[in-house]
Amino acid sequence: MSIKKPNKIYFIGGVNGVGKSSFLQALLLKHQGFEILWGSRKFMEWLGLQPNDYDALRNLPDDYKDKELDKMMKKLLKEKVSNGRTLIIDGHYLNCKRGEVVDSTGNWISFFDALFVISASPKTILRRVEEDESKNNHKRKLLPADFTKEQKLELLDNFIRMTTDKAREISEKYQMPYFIIDNNKDGFGDIIEEFLKYDSVIS
Repeated sequence: MSIKKPNKIYFIGGVNGVGKSSFLQALLLKHQGFEILWGSRKFMEWLGLQPNDYDALRNLPDDYKDKELDKMMKKLLKEKVSNGRTLIIDGHYLNCKRGEVVDSTGNWISFFDALFVISASPKTILRRVEEDESKNNHKRKLLPADFTKEQKLELLDNFIRMTTDKAREISEKYQMPYFIIDNNKDGFGDIIEEFLKYDSVIS
């Protein structure tokens, strides 16, 4: 498939609750040279689901979702012609479904110019997930409800490692750079600065 790309296309992923969407919102407020495509929102729209109806999304067969995600990503990447801005797609390398980790990528990921992993410690991610669920009633169903805190932290630690390994594997397979950005702090000044530093060296 031939794709006419914008100046650059980045894939940004990370563990659910790591704060990547909040980081990208903060990035857009300060820098107008980027265009963000919110992967989950776009995919739900593609499937004809109501916004934020994650229960309906989870209940669809995985084989069907994999095929539809592949179709959507290839179509989006093919249609994104140059507009002078860098396109960032917010997505996941892996998904954690009640403790089971599954691959969320396809060969469409080979069309990106760089990969980014937003990372944080298991304790930071667990705190953010719990705060999000408490304040916004956003039940991610990321972790089994009957797990102890220690079990949740162990699961998150494994998920973080597997996500980083997946990005490295894709990077080696398609010969594209990948970067890991630490998002343990609650502010976004440092993470934006680090991201812009990497962006400046990607050709």
